[in-house]
This record gives sequence, C-alpha cells and structure tokens, in this order.
Amino acid sequence: MADELKVSIEKLIYGGDGLAHADGNTVFVPYVLPGEEVRATTKSKKKRLIWAELLEVTSPAKDREKAKCAHFQKCGGCHYQHISATEQLRLKKDILRETLCGLAELAWDGAIVEHSAAPYGYRNRAQWAVRSGMPRALGYFPAGELHNCAD
Repeated sequence: MADELKVSIEKLIYGGDGLAHADGNTVFVPYVLPGEEVRATTKSKKKRLIWAELLEVTSPAKDREKAKCAHFQKCGGCHYQHISATEQLRLKKDILRETLCGLAELAWDGAIVEHSAAPYGYRNRAQWAVRSGMPRALGYFPAGELHNCAD
C-alpha cells in the first residue's frame, strides 16, 4: 500500500500529526505544519482514514526549523521539534481549544495562559517499551510503532 499523496496540511491535531484531505479521505501526516504542501506515502488505511509517512515538504511553512535532536523522527519521543518554540505554543493552544470544543462541547474563546519551560533540556513524559522475549530490552518506541494511528 504505497500510494503517493500530494496534500496541503490544514491543521495539526492532538499528537502532532497534520490533517489533510485527498480524494474524499482524511489524511494524517506527521512532522508537518499547517499550510505546508507535502508529498506523503500511505502507510495504512481504515475506511476513509489514511495514515501516511512524510516523504517531502514541497512548500515549507515560515515557522519550520531544523530539529536540534539527531534522533528526531526516529525515537518517537518528540513530535514538534521542527516547529519554532513560539509557534508550538500557538498551535498547542489551537489543539486544546478544538479538543475542548469536540470532547467537552465547550467553546472557549478566552485566553489560554501557557506554562512552558525552556524549549530544550527538560522532559515531562517518557514512555518506554519492554521486550519480554529474549534478549530482554527496555527503551523508547521507534516513531510510529506505538500505534497504527496518531497518539
């Protein structure tokens, strides 16, 4: 299932994936920004939902930056390192507003005051995999292996 897609990213959703539409399908692409034009390849499809892998950003957003961690997109621990810190906060507020509206049916138009630390040098969450077979191992999930869809 290696269908290539050319899509325009509409917004980010909870978990960091970008949302787009193609041929009547909703497409989720990681490591993108709203407004970007990208090439992606289909990884999995369920009904009218497609989870894709980013191949190329053909038209990058102005807030895209080079990730500072050499393991970005490999270890699965970070989803936003390609976005400037200021834009990350703005996008996360948008995601929170949409989540409140969708899940709690609460339209929050008021201010959301962020509580953020320095952009690097901290971690507030870690999720490790444990291999029960031999040889035993403990570590991070590689990107995309924890779930078949956006986490």
